[in-house]
Amino acid sequence: MAPADRSAQPAARAARLARVARSGACGAIGSAADLAALVVLVERAAAPPAAAAAVAALCGACVCFALNRRWAFRDRSPLRWRQVGRFAVVAGGAAALNAAVVGALVGVLRGAYLAAKAVSACVVFATWTYPTQARLVFAPRGEPS
Repeated sequence: MAPADRSAQPAARAARLARVARSGACGAIGSAADLAALVVLVERAAAPPAAAAAVAALCGACVCFALNRRWAFRDRSPLRWRQVGRFAVVAGGAAALNAAVVGALVGVLRGAYLAAKAVSACVVFATWTYPTQARLVFAPRGEPS
């Protein structure tokens, strides 16, 4: 490995970590929107927590897409429907995963759906949402997409 390659590694690692942190912040903001929708659906509309979690996740996904695109991944390219479609697949997968995890945890946590949602949001972000967004949705052109 050339010396220039070694000196670029810490900078590249720092840039990746900063992107993960920005995406996490976007996720936190989107999760706030998601949580607000979840509470309204469960408390006001009497929706079952698992179904409400799926709908609320899609609301939060709209917020996350806009923030991730512009801030976390700094994508300034023209909006492409292919990208929107890929994000929809990722968000749909996240909604299904969140609904499944919340549904499973509500029983274990004796109906504490907000705690179930918090655990679910962290697990799904780390294992599905961020890795899939980075690889398939917001990968710079010329990189694998």
